[in-house]
Amino acid sequence: MNRLAAAHVTQARLTGDHAGYKHAEGLLRRFLATNATLYNIEARSQLASVLLSQHRFQEGYEIAEEALARKQQEPAVLTVISDVYVESGRLKEAASTLQDLIRIAPGLAAYSRMADLTRAYGQADEAWVWYARARVAADSFGGEPAAWVRVMMADLAIKTGQYGRARTYCNEALEIVPDYYLALAYLARAAECEKDYEKARPLLRQVVKTTRSPAFMIRLAHEEDALGAPDQAEMLRDMARVILEVTVASGDIGHLRALALCLM
Repeated sequence: MNRLAAAHVTQARLTGDHAGYKHAEGLLRRFLATNATLYNIEARSQLASVLLSQHRFQEGYEIAEEALARKQQEPAVLTVISDVYVESGRLKEAASTLQDLIRIAPGLAAYSRMADLTRAYGQADEAWVWYARARVAADSFGGEPAAWVRVMMADLAIKTGQYGRARTYCNEALEIVPDYYLALAYLARAAECEKDYEKARPLLRQVVKTTRSPAFMIRLAHEEDALGAPDQAEMLRDMARVILEVTVASGDIGHLRALALCLM
């Protein structure tokens, strides 16, 4: 059950389809309903992580705290607890937890999260060091983890105005995972920052074709407006509105409510 849930999470990360998180949640809850022993920490930690991925922070926090109370020095528990702390703005506690994680289980999970944390503190130079370590660790796995780290490095490069460097990381990610939607999205973001909408538009079209994400549809609508295609832009906004209305009505992904209200 744990492995099947992890496969659904990987699929969600690869495609941007949040349904994978729902499938994983269902499997993990079924597993815990039949095997809720003291030592079934992996399922609890993974369930907390899946809930955080759906922006259901309070539920994820409660399960993560329960897992921490059962086994405090388990890497999976420390990983998800650090995520809870970051999402709730408790950065000092996140830093302390990540230091423990690095001591116990140095690797991709610890290094990438420390990179994110140093970014939150505005320490870009230190973040680059941690991302470099994360990239080395990710390359031992290959596949989506290796591509994802490079996309996160591209994100940092864009935020520090290094657009050429961002493109290099995105292209590396695409060599690892062809048509990886996040790499395409960040390539488009670099082009947008340089106001090269002709280059950004086909990239975003490919992303939207893959993910059907309202957020990307709205970005693409801006590109269509900028390039003199208002009818296409309005169609995209209408599609995004419908998807958001259905999603928000389902009550599963409440963090999209603000985006839906912007389109009302």
